[in-house]
Amino acid sequence: MCLSACRCLCLTCCFGLSLLLGGLSSRNVSAADPPVGVLAPSGDAIAMTDQVKAAVAPLFDAIHEAKSIRSIAEMKLVAAVKGEPVETQSGTYQILSAAPNRVSAVLKGPDQVTQMVSDGKLLNYALTPEAYIELEAPKSLDSLASNVETPFGPFPEYILSLTLAGTDAYPAFFRTAAGMGISDGEREKLPGTVRVHVRRGDGVVWDMWIRKGDQPAPVRLAVDITGMLVKMNQLQIPEGFSYVLEINFKSWETDTKLDENVFAFQPKAAAEKFESLDAFLDSLSTPAGPHPLLGQAAPAFTSTLLDGQKFDLKQHRDKQVVVLDFWATWCGPCVEALPMIAKTTGRFADQDVVFYAVNVGEEEARIREFLKQQELDPAVLMDPEGEIADAYGATAIPQTVLIGKDGRVEAVHVGFSGPEAMAKILTAELTALAKGERLAEEEDSEQ
Repeated sequence: MCLSACRCLCLTCCFGLSLLLGGLSSRNVSAADPPVGVLAPSGDAIAMTDQVKAAVAPLFDAIHEAKSIRSIAEMKLVAAVKGEPVETQSGTYQILSAAPNRVSAVLKGPDQVTQMVSDGKLLNYALTPEAYIELEAPKSLDSLASNVETPFGPFPEYILSLTLAGTDAYPAFFRTAAGMGISDGEREKLPGTVRVHVRRGDGVVWDMWIRKGDQPAPVRLAVDITGMLVKMNQLQIPEGFSYVLEINFKSWETDTKLDENVFAFQPKAAAEKFESLDAFLDSLSTPAGPHPLLGQAAPAFTSTLLDGQKFDLKQHRDKQVVVLDFWATWCGPCVEALPMIAKTTGRFADQDVVFYAVNVGEEEARIREFLKQQELDPAVLMDPEGEIADAYGATAIPQTVLIGKDGRVEAVHVGFSGPEAMAKILTAELTALAKGERLAEEEDSEQ
C-alpha cells in the first residue's frame, strides 16, 4: 500500500488547495555544501549580491520581456528520513501564458487535476471536477505570480514566477532572502548551468539551476521546506528528517505562437461555480458525520509487536478496553500526541485499559531509534503495509480508536486537538468505559 501524505494531517498537500509543500534526496537538493556567498543572521533580509544578480538577471529579464511562455515541468514533494523517502507526491505542470493577463495552467497528479485559466476577462480555477471558481481576470499576471495564496500546488509563487510571461520574478525569490550564493552546476551533473542558493528568513532554503548562455532557462528548482516547518512548530521531527519540493523543467521557451483556444475555459457540465476561494473552502467544511466504525465490532486482526511478540486483538475480548493509536515517526501531530496518549491511558492500566501504538509503514530500526530519542516506551504494533490502518479507516493520522471490552468501537478521534484538550477527552471516555458504560450507539441504531 502506498502511504500517501494524506495519512498525516500536518503534511497533507492537496495539489489544488495546499500552500505547501530528478532524483530527490536531502543531500543533493538542500543546503548541504552551500555555494560561496553572503550569509546574514537568520531572519535578517539582505540585498542581492552582484554575483547572484548576474546569475539570475538573464533569466528574469527574459521572463519579464516575454510575450508568451510555454513550459512543462515535473514536480515531486518528498518527506524523507536520512535521505530515504517515506512520503512522495508527484505531478506535472503544463503552463502556457501570454502577456499581459492570459494563462492556461494545469497541474496533473496521479489522482487529481488542478486547472487555472484566464482569457483576459475571466479567471477560472478548477480545483475539482465538481467545482470551479470564477473571478475577474487580473490586469497582469504579476498578481498571480506574487500571490502565495494562488491555489495552484505547493509554493505556487515559484513555479508561476518562472512561467508567466511578463512577470517580475525577483519578489517571489528574493524578498525574504537572508543568505545567498552561487556555484557551477557541474557537481550536480547539470552541465552548462549556474546554481543559485538562497536561504530565506523563515527557514526555507531554495536552489535554482539556470541554463547559461544566450538562451537562459530554468532547469531545476529545489525548495527545502524543513526549516520553515520547524520554525512554525509544525513538526517534532526525527533526526535526519527533510521535506523538499523539487521541480525539473522538461521544456521552457519564450515568444512561441500559442493557439488562442487554449485560453478558453470549459467547466464540466455538472460543476458548481463559486465566486471566491473562501466560498469554495466553506463548502468543504461541512462537519463530517460519525466514523463508520462507531458502534460496530472492531475489525479483527493479528500482528507482531515491536519486541517480537505475537498479537491478536481477540485476546482482549471481554477482558480489557483497548486503545489503538495509528501513528508514524514523520507525522508531527502523531509525535506530539503519542506521549500524551501513553501517559493518559497509563493512568487506567489498573482499570483494565491497554494501549497500543500502531505504527504505519515504517521499519523496526527507525521506530526503535525514534523511541530512544524521544524516551518513549509504548507497546508498538507493527503495520508495515498499512493493512490494519485501512481496516480501521485511518485515511489520516493520527487516529485514535477506543474499543470496549465487548469488542465494539466506542470512539474514534482523527487528528490532534492539543495535549490538554485531548487528555481531557480521553480521560472522560476511559473513565466511562472502565465503568462499563457505552459511548457509541448500537450499530443497528440511527447515527
